[in-house]
Amino acid sequence: MREDVKEDTFSAYVKTHKKCPICGKQMQLKKSKKGKFFLACMGYPKCKTTAFVEADFVEEYFNRNGGTGQKCLRCKYSLKAEKGIYGVYIHCCGQPVHKYKLDEI
Repeated sequence: MREDVKEDTFSAYVKTHKKCPICGKQMQLKKSKKGKFFLACMGYPKCKTTAFVEADFVEEYFNRNGGTGQKCLRCKYSLKAEKGIYGVYIHCCGQPVHKYKLDEI
């Protein structure tokens, strides 16, 4: 991930709201070589803790501003996070459905 992360992104939200359960340092959003997203401890290489990104945590991010949710950039319908067989995916509730990756929200 880039170090010049904007303040109102999911990546910045992870850094401020997720702590490592082992060492207590901040967690960060990472992308694997295969393009899958996961959370990793910033204490690496001493702490090698990783975790899956949960759909509930993404929904918590969407509703961080008083429960109004996050809107699709293209059609202005609300965004929804769901767990699929390949991990969490983001889509809007409009027609046509617009899909987003975790580093795009």
